[in-house]
Amino acid sequence: MPTLLLHAEWDADLPSYLAQGYFAQLKNTPYKRLIELSEGTHTVMMEKNRMQFFHELMGFLDEEKPLALK
Repeated sequence: MPTLLLHAEWDADLPSYLAQGYFAQLKNTPYKRLIELSEGTHTVMMEKNRMQFFHELMGFLDEEKPLALK
């Protein structure tokens, strides 16, 4: 299953090093992406940069062939 991991820069509940470690452990996915959102906390989807969150999420979901070379 293609996997997207969105992480916010100031997330105290899940620091960047833990998100990166989790991402590295995703071995059985054909396609994975880690995106670090700037100036956000664990509730970034309700904060001032929420549109960046939604933009990245929708971009990932809208990809027709994520494994194809561009």
